[in-house]
Amino acid sequence: MYRGAGAMIFRDVPGYCLYFIPYSLLCYWFTPEDHSTPSALSVWLAGGISGAISWGTATPMDVVKSRLQSDGVCQNKYNGVKDCIIKSYHNEGVLQRHHCECSSGIPYVRCYVSWI
Repeated sequence: MYRGAGAMIFRDVPGYCLYFIPYSLLCYWFTPEDHSTPSALSVWLAGGISGAISWGTATPMDVVKSRLQSDGVCQNKYNGVKDCIIKSYHNEGVLQRHHCECSSGIPYVRCYVSWI
């Protein structure tokens, strides 16, 4: 299909599972027993927490996907998803780039949530 499709699947399937499952559970937990639907605050909190979980777990595979997609056409640095993960881990460790990319969302969230 295109370079990085395997990494995209490894990013999206767990990422969406780790969004929608916690989202439904949290909406259920945050909804008072005497209500049939969650309040706007419950939806907002469940979405925020679930989004953070999803984002934190999907970002490492997004880095792998981006590296595979931006790899050279003539001289490829990586020979697939597994090779990219191994080389990235050996060169940078686990959290170096992941931490940097996750923290880049703070200004984005800050501009919408005034109390952060």
